[in-house]
Amino acid sequence: MAKPYNEIEAKQQQVENMFDRIAPRYDLLNKMLSLRIDRTWRKRVVKMAVALAPENILDVACGTADLTLALHKRLPTAKFTGLDLSGQMIEIAKKKTEHIGCEFIHSGVEQMPIADGAFDLVTCAFGVRNFEDLPRGISEMSRILRPGGSMLILELSRARNPLFKFYFKHILPAIGGLISGDRKAYEYLPASVSEFPSKEKFADILRGQNLVDIQTKSLTGSIVTIYKCTKR
Repeated sequence: MAKPYNEIEAKQQQVENMFDRIAPRYDLLNKMLSLRIDRTWRKRVVKMAVALAPENILDVACGTADLTLALHKRLPTAKFTGLDLSGQMIEIAKKKTEHIGCEFIHSGVEQMPIADGAFDLVTCAFGVRNFEDLPRGISEMSRILRPGGSMLILELSRARNPLFKFYFKHILPAIGGLISGDRKAYEYLPASVSEFPSKEKFADILRGQNLVDIQTKSLTGSIVTIYKCTKR
């Protein structure tokens, strides 16, 4: 299991510390390192969400609320809640979402303080590979969905293009480390992606948590994948 800093401390604590440290530069680095393609990826998730017409949305591992804000533009009457392990990321998200009245929960995903069936839609962008216990995290996301509710997950995939693989493994950590002051955080990024299950294996994990109608959509030469599924 890839961890940001060491093999001794629990992954969840290390991930929380990591995002607290890089929070001030997180948005800047996202735009730089993805060449702003991340906006296109989120737009695809938003388009799928709009078709579902949800009224109550939980954004898991919401970070600084980029996906929440993108969803709100197309679903202005929906109620939004963001959940994140990092208190520093939530503080930035609160400032960015003051105009939409989003609620936030400071919590890990493996044991969310949320009632069963509370949401119509659960989203997660670039967060599931950071779960300490992936099946348990997905189980919790399924638990708080109402029957018939949907889940949309956007996650990085294992790179196939040799040039992108080189960029991801060598250039990205160097730039990310220089600007954020935490190179290990950006070395952890490619390591966590390389250990993440294949699309087929992750789909099996989803099926094991009372989720059906699983669909996958690869984008930008399979750099990222969108997973869509429904609670039985």
